[in-house]
Amino acid sequence: MESHPFQGVVVYLIVQLFRDWNSKVNHTQTHTVLSRYTDLSISTENGIHTALQTHNGLLASSTIKGYFPRHTNHKHGRKHEMREFVLYSRLGRTDPNWTNLHDAGRLDITHECIVAALFLSHGLRRNVTFHTILHGPPKPPRHIQVDGQTLHDVRTDQQTWTTILKKALSDKPHPGITTNKTSFEALVKIKAQQQPIYVLEEGGTDIGEVTIGQNPVFILGDHVGLPRKAETYALRYDQKISLAKQPYLAATCITILNYLLDKKENR
Repeated sequence: MESHPFQGVVVYLIVQLFRDWNSKVNHTQTHTVLSRYTDLSISTENGIHTALQTHNGLLASSTIKGYFPRHTNHKHGRKHEMREFVLYSRLGRTDPNWTNLHDAGRLDITHECIVAALFLSHGLRRNVTFHTILHGPPKPPRHIQVDGQTLHDVRTDQQTWTTILKKALSDKPHPGITTNKTSFEALVKIKAQQQPIYVLEEGGTDIGEVTIGQNPVFILGDHVGLPRKAETYALRYDQKISLAKQPYLAATCITILNYLLDKKENR
């Protein structure tokens, strides 16, 4: 692996930080805290591999790329609320027999939404789960879930997600990815039992006038839009909200929602 020019400095500073901390708490406490970092192994956008592990109560690392413990606000020590995004894909193919994401019923939109939902600059949002319900041929529906808590071995590029989605649609495993035949209606009904549901639509209530509940679930349509029947069903459980009167891309909506929720948490 090619060494990052700042790697030595970053590792030195972090090790010094934890040595200072170790002088204030006992070894067992330090090891317990550090062990929360041991499960990360992702390939980031530029291909640099990230791996954190503990050794004798101290932090050892190959390349540090800005990872923090799951669900914890590193600045304030608060737990992040969970958030979920559900993309209704009208045309997304439900088999692996295709060559590229665009021609597979616009699965490139699914890829863009996954990146917007789960990826930070040099890490993953561990408090996010992304769902898409595919309704294209040959055997709809097909539910794909991407769980930020367990997802790894991923990058942001299309080729990576072409491979991952093909694996998922072939019922082959990938860490953090699950597939099943759950319908859109069944998924919404399950989520609505414990979480608030928000349907994104230009004609909805402005999000600035809405108090977003804990652990929200946001529902979006693809480039064709959410079918009227699906929208009506989802609205049984909660309300329609809008980011603006302009029709934004689904991935842009997710980016804006993540920004607003991050800002709320960091107050």
